[in-house]
Amino acid sequence: SNLSNDPFNAFSILPVSYGLKGNYGPGMYFVSSKSGGESRLRLWYINDAYSGNPKLFSYEVDVPVYGIGGNAGQYGTSDLLDVGDCRMLSGFYLDGIVHAVHLTNIGDGWNGINYHRISVQSMNAESSNFGLQGSYDYAYPAVASYANKATDKSVMIAFLRSGDDIYPEFRVVHCDQNMDWSSSTLVQEGDTYVDLITSTTERWGDYTGICRQYTNATYPAIWMNGCYGGNVGSLNTYHTFRSKIAKVYAVKTATEMPENQRPVSKTFPLPLKDAFTHEFILSNGQKINIEVLDDNGKLIKKLFNDYLPTGKQTLSFTVDNLNPGIYILNIIGDESYKNQIKIVVAEK
Repeated sequence: SNLSNDPFNAFSILPVSYGLKGNYGPGMYFVSSKSGGESRLRLWYINDAYSGNPKLFSYEVDVPVYGIGGNAGQYGTSDLLDVGDCRMLSGFYLDGIVHAVHLTNIGDGWNGINYHRISVQSMNAESSNFGLQGSYDYAYPAVASYANKATDKSVMIAFLRSGDDIYPEFRVVHCDQNMDWSSSTLVQEGDTYVDLITSTTERWGDYTGICRQYTNATYPAIWMNGCYGGNVGSLNTYHTFRSKIAKVYAVKTATEMPENQRPVSKTFPLPLKDAFTHEFILSNGQKINIEVLDDNGKLIKKLFNDYLPTGKQTLSFTVDNLNPGIYILNIIGDESYKNQIKIVVAEK
């Protein structure tokens, strides 16, 4: 209460924790955006937060214009998904910089991720958008540090995606020190559309979360949760949302490989029980489709369908709902990459 509404209302003020293991202070930073869109953010600071007489300060930070796009489509139904608004959703503080994310219109009503790095010394911000205008809506982002040291600005951002030709899904993207984006990685593909609440616009997102794993590992690790279109058979609740929890780690650096080399790949562990990892190398970036077929070549399950960059790829999947037996892992790219691996699913 009693917060300043200048230059815009004090709405959904987000406290930012420390990006790595440990704390900062004794003051504390907060950041907020205007829910309907603006060309500024607000950075807030409480000094002497541990004492009995703290003071609150508010600063304006200029950024590129942001705003709300249209609601998101989904395959199989005319019901739309509510993208919400531009309120600040997630952030952290590290080495003099507040990292923060929210949704924005990236053009023609399509929504994407708006990522900011705000210097608490200069009150200047670096900002960048991530999305795919004309194809999909991206919403409900959450950001965590992916740094090996405090001066590293690398982050992982979890988010939700949907479109007219896909079910609602959960994904993650890496943004490096120089604010260059990777291609996004599918965490959980949607199994169905959502039409649970209304006949027009469905509630979506809200509970996407992300957190750095605070251990002294040799590489950073991130834990995330988010929703996807799914059926809950035990409750007889169909066309609703399910949640996925995932660990993301060990981003590989792409390495070049000679053209026309035969596919080199490895799948482990074998036989499979709950999950497996498949490693392979691409001589050039392309869209890759990975499917599980039975031993007669019939499609059983789609695992992956997205663009992958040049170099070594490491993808992990679950084998939920697969009966024990022999299957074929079928990997096909749109640049002539093709590979088939026989896999065995063991009794659990």
